[in-house]
Amino acid sequence: MAHTQNPNAMELRATLLTAALLQLAAATAQLSGTYTVGGADGHFATPAEAIAALHAEGAQGDVTFSIRPGQYLGQYTLGPVAGSPGRITFQGSTGEAADVTLAHHATSTESDHVLRIEGARNVSIEGLTLKALCPEQKRFVVLQSAADGFSMHACVFEPAREPQVLAGRGPGARNRR
Repeated sequence: MAHTQNPNAMELRATLLTAALLQLAAATAQLSGTYTVGGADGHFATPAEAIAALHAEGAQGDVTFSIRPGQYLGQYTLGPVAGSPGRITFQGSTGEAADVTLAHHATSTESDHVLRIEGARNVSIEGLTLKALCPEQKRFVVLQSAADGFSMHACVFEPAREPQVLAGRGPGARNRR
């Protein structure tokens, strides 16, 4: 009598092996080195995408996100990073803070910040402008839950301005607050 293997059992073993290999690949595919943010050929379109990848993949050693000129709207939270991260740096690609702006319009006191570092360690912010788009927004950076080793260099904080209303018409009109 010939012995036949169960085709379902072979398929299940192949599926389990494939899943194990994919998990192993995901565990070792941690970010390392320098990545470009913004532009048509950037690794990530926005800082939010870069942070999401860092949270999903983790890091091995130092990771630098070089952000191309532009204004990026959003609120950013960097939590603990898996793996063996070294220093995680977000920097403007030109070195001029005026060239790269991270801007946020707060809608409540809970969202009253542009950047939150919540448990991430050894984070550097360099050469960026952090801009509040709401006059009630009072905070630019919030550090929480053991954000050890945080540093910030050559950054600009730009508060929202109250809208100015013209008092009259014509060449003699003056601005009033």
